[in-house]
Amino acid sequence: MSNVEGSSLNPSSSDQSVTQSWEEVWDALDSPDSIDVADIADNGDLTGYLRYAKDTDSEDLAQKGLHPVRAPVPQWFQYASPAIYYLTEREQRRLNEGASPKQIQTACEEDDRVLYNVLAETDEFDHRKGRKAQTVIGWLTAFAEDYLGLDGDDYEFYFSGNRSIHLHTNEFVPGEKGLNWLKERAETFNEEEEGELDTSIYTRKPQFRLPGVEHYRTELPKVPITEDATREDITRALMTDPHRELFFEVREKYYSYTAGDDGRATLLPE
Repeated sequence: MSNVEGSSLNPSSSDQSVTQSWEEVWDALDSPDSIDVADIADNGDLTGYLRYAKDTDSEDLAQKGLHPVRAPVPQWFQYASPAIYYLTEREQRRLNEGASPKQIQTACEEDDRVLYNVLAETDEFDHRKGRKAQTVIGWLTAFAEDYLGLDGDDYEFYFSGNRSIHLHTNEFVPGEKGLNWLKERAETFNEEEEGELDTSIYTRKPQFRLPGVEHYRTELPKVPITEDATREDITRALMTDPHRELFFEVREKYYSYTAGDDGRATLLPE
């Protein structure tokens, strides 16, 4: 979907800290507003899909079908892919005929027809280590603002229900190289700031638990928290009844790519 190489972003360079706004980051990711579809056999319009999942009796997830991002969220969902997969019309027909969602996801990944949600996580909020909430939230804040160029209004925090704090945004990066850029940014942050962000989350076919869904080990729900939350504040947040919803807003511009006559498909204008 894009080519980060050759752009003004250098994922391994420390001088990217506190130098670019998110708008500059997005522009530098080689025009993710449009993608090359000339080599795709069915090179018409592309429609955005999410994949949902739910817990099983084991630690495994029951991966369910792909659903259009503009469709109502399934009532049974507990996890969602922090990625939007853009399907061709033929793939949509195959999906309706019972084709494997995983195979279609893989085809989207191979063609870079994926937008990955910008997020971060640390699983170091562990009472056994004596870590304060503000320590790990501080890592996530610094990462978002100093290494990704996000503003304070661009992200939200969640307690996972176990020992993780999640940072969620409404922003996306394009394709495999955008995903690798996020991972390299997190690795650079850990090295330079002595933080402990989980870099394993930046991978293909990710799944994230939704707010309001209980953790299978602790039976505590994932809940929103504030940037200045203490451990006591998080305990109080667990007493609320959080609404089960997606952890990002899918803006209308991300519903589909519209094919043009030049071999490229373009996102809807906002």
